[in-house]
Amino acid sequence: MAGLGELAIRQGAFDQAHTLLEQSLDLRQELGDRWGIAASLGSLGWLALLQRDFTRMTDLLRRSLAIRLEIGELGGTAWSLEKLARLPASRPGTFPTRTASGDINALPVCLGPPRLCASRSIR
Repeated sequence: MAGLGELAIRQGAFDQAHTLLEQSLDLRQELGDRWGIAASLGSLGWLALLQRDFTRMTDLLRRSLAIRLEIGELGGTAWSLEKLARLPASRPGTFPTRTASGDINALPVCLGPPRLCASRSIR
């Protein structure tokens, strides 16, 4: 279902995509599939981005990102961060992509072993 939902996004059928992706999320939650839950949340976040619903997008992608970091899924982590970086820079509470000095290391996540990341959290 997730694949069909993503195809619907690419075809601009956003209502159909939302329905398919929500069904996929429900199924993956029922199965306890953490990777799949993160993927479904990420796809729903991408859809929200395209619909310019930045509040929903931020919530969904942060939830997806938290799971991806927890399970060590670096490809999905990078994908989620890339989508979050598309937020308008003027929106308060969003992930910064650059600081005044141009430093992109301001992202509030740790891409390393959990023991090294214990002191950091996702805002």
